[in-house]
Amino acid sequence: MLQTAPYYAQYMKRSKYSYPEVNAISQKLLAIIDSKPTYFIGIDSTTLAGVGTISPDYASFQKRISGLNLVYGEIFNAATVMRGISALTAPLKDRRVLTVGPDYMKKLKWGEHHVTVPSRSCWSEEARVVLAVAENPIK
Repeated sequence: MLQTAPYYAQYMKRSKYSYPEVNAISQKLLAIIDSKPTYFIGIDSTTLAGVGTISPDYASFQKRISGLNLVYGEIFNAATVMRGISALTAPLKDRRVLTVGPDYMKKLKWGEHHVTVPSRSCWSEEARVVLAVAENPIK
C-alpha cells in the first residue's frame, strides 16, 4: 500500500484485485500516513519484511514512515493466540467503539455501533462508513 518499488509491483502481479481499486485505496492511506497523524497506525510484520525488497526506494520508505506512532499488528495476533480474544477486546469495554466489518462481526458486540460492509470490495462503502463515524463520534 506504500507503493514502494519493487514490492508494490510484485504485489499487484500476485493480487486478485484490480489496479484501479488498489491504487485508490493506497492513495487514501498514503494521504493519512503523509499527514503524520497523532494516533497509532497498525502495520503487520510483512510491511517491515518488505523493507528488504525495497532497496531502490529504501530512503523514501524510511522518510515516509519516520515519526509515525507505529504498532506492529502481530502483537494483537500473538495476544489473542496466547490469551484469547478477550485480551484484545477487554480494554474496549470502557470506551465508545464503532466496529466496521462483515455482518457476522456484529454478533461479537465489541462496540455500541456496527457498520456492516461486505467482506470484499469494502472500500466502495467508504462514504457510508465516514458518515457513521461522524454520527457516532468516539470520545
